[in-house]
Amino acid sequence: MKSSNGHRSPATIARITKIPIRTVKYNIVKIKNQGTIEDRPRKVTANDDIALDQWIRRNNETKSQELVQKLLHDRDLNVSRWTVQCQLKRMGYKSALPYRTSMLTQKHKEARVQWAIQHKDDDWSRTIFTDETSYQLFRNTIRRWSKNPRDRLIVQKYFQRGLTGGQVFRHVEQLGITRNGVYRIISRLCDTGSIQGRPRTGRPRTCRSKKRIKRIREKIRRNPERSARKLAMNEDIDNRSMRGILKIDLDLKPYKN
Repeated sequence: MKSSNGHRSPATIARITKIPIRTVKYNIVKIKNQGTIEDRPRKVTANDDIALDQWIRRNNETKSQELVQKLLHDRDLNVSRWTVQCQLKRMGYKSALPYRTSMLTQKHKEARVQWAIQHKDDDWSRTIFTDETSYQLFRNTIRRWSKNPRDRLIVQKYFQRGLTGGQVFRHVEQLGITRNGVYRIISRLCDTGSIQGRPRTGRPRTCRSKKRIKRIREKIRRNPERSARKLAMNEDIDNRSMRGILKIDLDLKPYKN
């Protein structure tokens, strides 16, 4: 059955293609309005993705509404918090509560005392002490954005077995891995042969210079109880960069006193 203008009716198309009539009508309206059934371009661009990624790495407790305000203020991009949440899921982020851990028992406390006695004569000149770890007692209420590198390994395992992207997604859907995340990992595997991030381009690092590393080593030698946060403030660099210098370049380990 055709309409007066020679086009098939939605009911006829649905009957022939076995597609639900609501889906047929939805796509017909899209063709009339846009001239195509392709989705409209996303408002969040690749540069916006980079900004979101940087903000979350600096503070993974940032709420989606705060990210909306940052996008509006810094990027002049007006989107809803639902758009931000969907985009973060496409980027592989999940909003989750931290794992719960048990309270210290008397056995734990005694074990810590024994550890302290065993290491009291160790050389602590290459160790810094910090007090920046935060805990929530009795319950976790602050959600954090995180990426799970294990997801990439799982997708890689199924893809190397010869499964298609859709088949891989059906296997990992129950793990919370999104369809876009599966196809992104597969695309990276096909392009680079690895699940690791693609090589970055841009200016070289400036924070972790030899001169700065030497200066920080001297500061730690004079006062090993300096915190990474205060050192970063004194050097006017990011806290993460300072931790990279302490851990990677100076091979220092933080301990709580």
